[in-house]
Amino acid sequence: MQRFAFSTAIEQLKANRNFKYVFLEHTMTKFYRFESNFIFHLSLLKIFLYSTLMLLNLALINFWAVSA
Repeated sequence: MQRFAFSTAIEQLKANRNFKYVFLEHTMTKFYRFESNFIFHLSLLKIFLYSTLMLLNLALINFWAVSA
């Protein structure tokens, strides 16, 4: 009897949680997925920009060393 009461309480909690928070949870996971994807793309862009600047810097140093 106690086990049955415990399982029904859990079911009731699950139903209550689903009723209250499933929409919020859905929107938040969508938002966080978008945000992490966005941050990942920003980090890729940053790596690309830094590597381009490093290559440009090396080319300028090389030009300066050759012309001097």
